Amino acid sequence: MTKPLIKWSGRKTYLTPYVDEYLSKLEKKQFTYYEPFMGSGAIYFYLSGQKKIKESYLNDSLKELVILYQTVENSDLYRMMKNINNEITRYMLHPNDRKKDYRSKTKVFKEWKNEFNSLIMPVSIDNLGRNKKIRLSILFLLLNYSCFNGVYRKTSKGLFNVPHGRTSTKSGIKDNNISIPDLSIFKNAKKDFKDTNANFSSVDFKQALSTVKKGDIVYLDPPYYDSVNYYNEIDFTQENQKELRDEMIRLAELGAHVMMSNSKSRECKKLFNSPHFDIKEIPVTRTIQRKKKANHQYKEDKKELFITSCL
Repeated sequence: MTKPLIKWSGRKTYLTPYVDEYLSKLEKKQFTYYEPFMGSGAIYFYLSGQKKIKESYLNDSLKELVILYQTVENSDLYRMMKNINNEITRYMLHPNDRKKDYRSKTKVFKEWKNEFNSLIMPVSIDNLGRNKKIRLSILFLLLNYSCFNGVYRKTSKGLFNVPHGRTSTKSGIKDNNISIPDLSIFKNAKKDFKDTNANFSSVDFKQALSTVKKGDIVYLDPPYYDSVNYYNEIDFTQENQKELRDEMIRLAELGAHVMMSNSKSRECKKLFNSPHFDIKEIPVTRTIQRKKKANHQYKEDKKELFITSCL
């Protein structure tokens, strides 16, 4: 199975047993797959590795994320990784002086962030040429693996504003390192995109789902009902949640097979309570800002909802 290319809050790797259980009840073994809130694409990459997807429609409201995936699919990955490694070498400028090292890393990080923000501005991102899109993708990866906790957050003006990440030594000296996935992970993702005839878009979820047909698979991972959406400059409101529920009912009545993750709040359960859906509460672990116990096992957090259309 291809690993996700990026760190991402709420990555859904833990969900795969429940996805398997749901899909095992279906007669078809290969599907057309839709994911309108792609994020890290953990479920897509899992199902692609299982050879369950014959065609895919992958969407995210974050245009720069979609550009990254398109760049991985269509670019020379060797050259791209060479450019990334050159930037990492520049970042690791003072390997023998920890204090000077972190200061110089922060300076490089800010340079990356400023250049990245100049490319993702609304007036810029829709008019980028091929080389600029490759540069944007390189910067996305560098920032994702060097920022604080791998968080992706934008201001109301659409600018990336997560600070430089840091770790501390026993002596209290700040430090930070970058560990980007190796070339093989990107090559696997490129193959998955080709093998599943991936169609990428960056539109609203209703438009992304407008071509779903009977028998297709849809996985939904929207901003959670009771959470604050720092993902981009556009809020996903309670009204949007209602629109999503109505869209799920439409898809279920159409005969599509729908899966969704959402929060286990009382209001969310009430909203999605429908004869069209089965609702399960499942245990989850955080992928960002999670703490390890002394035995290095990840701490289990509260449960969330896994909602599926009735079969």
